[in-house]
Amino acid sequence: MAELLGVEEGKITNYVNEIIERFALGDFADTVAMALSRGNKRKLTLAVAMMGKPKIIYIDEASAGVDPVSRRQLWKAIRYEGRDSAVIMTTHAMEEAEALCQRLGVMVAGKFKCVGT
Repeated sequence: MAELLGVEEGKITNYVNEIIERFALGDFADTVAMALSRGNKRKLTLAVAMMGKPKIIYIDEASAGVDPVSRRQLWKAIRYEGRDSAVIMTTHAMEEAEALCQRLGVMVAGKFKCVGT
């Protein structure tokens, strides 16, 4: 995936290893994705989505199904990997929104309102 997403050929191994470490997937590096827990599948999906430093990243319920310790690791990885990208996410968890968002919009009864920057 790293090669397909534009990571230079000579840097792929180091780049992938950094991503694996950042998303706390080291213990599962040789595990088939289908065999991962729901939380680790979520982390893997986000790690792949952020490879190649896309300009826009869409995330739906980033930490759904992830235990509290992994949730914090995931938030840290999203902040780091998303530093050069626009990250647009949906969440029901206000704690997650507060931890990750610089701008926040709320949808209530079909109406959207920007509530902060």
